[in-house]
Amino acid sequence: MIIPSRQYEKEAPSGVIQKAEEFVGKIDLKDIDEVWLYYHFSHEVPDFDDLEISSNWKTHLGISVSGGFDTRKHPLLIETALINSKSNHSVDKINEPLVCSTEVFLLAESILPLVKKKLLRRLHALEA
Repeated sequence: MIIPSRQYEKEAPSGVIQKAEEFVGKIDLKDIDEVWLYYHFSHEVPDFDDLEISSNWKTHLGISVSGGFDTRKHPLLIETALINSKSNHSVDKINEPLVCSTEVFLLAESILPLVKKKLLRRLHALEA
């Protein structure tokens, strides 16, 4: 889960910030993993030129998701991203993620149980 501002830190359920810090340290917007963000919206590996260049992911995300990733509502799709990224996860012979893979789902697996009820309430409020 990306925690982009102090506002989210104040609103986060007990334990979420600690889990995130234990897993990878403080997460900052400049370190957002575009591959992880992509899987909030797609269950398939993308097909565009130069997948290994991170700026191309940012461009692709901006094109494929109208307006790009919206930190006000898209983090609510953490469970979708977890499922999609985990199903497309693959590693090389030294256990490093391959292009189009991310391991952020491991963090999401530890955080999701802590936030699921609140996420569902917010998702339902957005649908209303």
